[in-house]
Amino acid sequence: MYLSLEAITEAIKKIQAIHPFFGIDFLAAKKAGLPVGDTIEVRLDSLTRSYMTQYFKPFEFSSFYYGYYENKWLPAKYPGSTSQTRRTRGRWSEPFIHNTDLPRIWGWKSDYLDILQRELIDRELKGNKVPVFHLAVWLYRDKDWFEDTTRDDIIFTFMNEFYITSDEASVLLDISTSTQLSDESLFDSQPVMISSLIPLIGIPSDLPPEGGAILSYLELHGVGPAEKLTFEPGKRINLLTGDNGLGKTFLLDTSWWALTGHWIDYPADPTNRNSKQANITYKVSGEYTESKLITVNYDRASLAWQGNSDNQALPSLLVYAKADNSFAVWDPAQHYQSNTISRPFIFSPQEVWLGLEESTTRRSICEGLLRDWVTWQNTENTVFNTFVQVLKHLSPEDTGQLKPGQPTRIPNEKRLIPTLEMPYGDVAVIYASEGMRRILALAYLLVWAWSEHQAHAKLAQIEPQRRMVILIDEIEAHLHPKWQRLILPALIDVQHELSQELEVQFLIATHSPLVMASVEPIFNSSLDKLFNLELTGKDLFKQQVVLKELPFVRFGVVDAWLTSDVFELAQPRSVEAEKALEAAKRIQLEDEPRVETIQEIHARLVKLLAADDEFWPRWLFFAESYGVQV
Repeated sequence: MYLSLEAITEAIKKIQAIHPFFGIDFLAAKKAGLPVGDTIEVRLDSLTRSYMTQYFKPFEFSSFYYGYYENKWLPAKYPGSTSQTRRTRGRWSEPFIHNTDLPRIWGWKSDYLDILQRELIDRELKGNKVPVFHLAVWLYRDKDWFEDTTRDDIIFTFMNEFYITSDEASVLLDISTSTQLSDESLFDSQPVMISSLIPLIGIPSDLPPEGGAILSYLELHGVGPAEKLTFEPGKRINLLTGDNGLGKTFLLDTSWWALTGHWIDYPADPTNRNSKQANITYKVSGEYTESKLITVNYDRASLAWQGNSDNQALPSLLVYAKADNSFAVWDPAQHYQSNTISRPFIFSPQEVWLGLEESTTRRSICEGLLRDWVTWQNTENTVFNTFVQVLKHLSPEDTGQLKPGQPTRIPNEKRLIPTLEMPYGDVAVIYASEGMRRILALAYLLVWAWSEHQAHAKLAQIEPQRRMVILIDEIEAHLHPKWQRLILPALIDVQHELSQELEVQFLIATHSPLVMASVEPIFNSSLDKLFNLELTGKDLFKQQVVLKELPFVRFGVVDAWLTSDVFELAQPRSVEAEKALEAAKRIQLEDEPRVETIQEIHARLVKLLAADDEFWPRWLFFAESYGVQV
């Protein structure tokens, strides 16, 4: 478990009263093990830099340190300039044994505690001791603590790590655990994201353009299936459900557009609505910050959207699996580093397998699954190893692991064709079932997109993305129920095969109760969300489509998902059986039911229900009470 945002927020406010000597120089010197009344050779400026890098550098790609004392950002030279000057000149140099002619010789004077106590009493701190608990909360904000950790454990860890003596604790430190927080609010199951601290500590000026943006807000006015739809996805799993034709695919397409600025097929067309103005408002979230709300209007004169280039953060690596087995890939390492590529890579189902070329220059963008698979396999590189592991995660239960066999030749084809080891022998992948071909294509595009992103990031001398967005329309398409039950949890595992640091936002459209049931063990309400598109209004011609966020309920059995608010079936049965059961329920509520009607319903139930159906005891008791022979 991790220290909570509330605990860190309180700590930041408390430690602002600590002079930087005690929060930085003193602790760095203590960690260096300076002796009392003697000296050792040590590069204290270098050790101070290491200490500050560990505890006061929350942004990995910035050279600045967080200066808690004045709540400002300190430059990279701070440990060797300001901090070093403080230790060698003026009153804060008095506790040390040090000669500027011997810059690496350091120690504590025998009366260093008296000197520091005087500073506490006479100077800025006005007698207030250093609040150890709050300082430790800041220092250990990223530490994974044991479940039974107490406040005293946190202080003990601090005292032990910095070799704090009992005399130092008595003279300089406040070791109480006083806080306004309850024990329950002190910890959280997840570490605090740096983005949550930004309102408190701000952002250093040298932070590079932020990458890895995911979608955090989307609002549609006068376009799509409703006059207004608002979609606020979670950071990880987002499940979109609803009847056919209510807009699941449209939401995925628009989410893609909000992140990339490009439509995959045709742009959203609001011209068939009566709205005077159509617009799309969205917001993206980088690792550290959220963009402002961006509104793009539809210009009816030019029949086009006005533009979509105001993102403050570069989008993540995106992979979109369409329901027709086409794909789209957006790679920020290529799209922002090259003047020759300005659009996403759109793959038809055939191009996924045979390769994709740039339409004007005919240069190769992607070699395709058939050629890349064989190339990866023959060179035995790390990409192929990753591909094998991804296939292993995505494999179905019934036929076992999707394991590559040896490439083979087939009639009328000159190239080598990859194969899969099946229980009944090796099968060329072009002869695989539709379900397997869909999973092979998905696995291939994920691995290809990630490997290409890493290669282009290296060429551009930038860090690879640590976030990715995967959009999948009808994730269950062509898959056996056994496969539907494991596909989404398997994709959650796949992200770590690509990179241990990778975080993925999933936007998933589905009609499958098995997919819903599969998420029950892993659904986290702080990261994941469930949405349902539905029609409201009793008048058939005045019904409106609405998007509702539903609470995620763990039903335990698939039947319960079918009758939930997500799928809204009255019974998890055939239509005829459902009608017969509804008729049986209605007649049991009548004051004087007709025997002939009971007999007719009973005959229907005998035809439609299993012999051990749970409805029989209730029905038989009712029918026999009215003299019906059953």
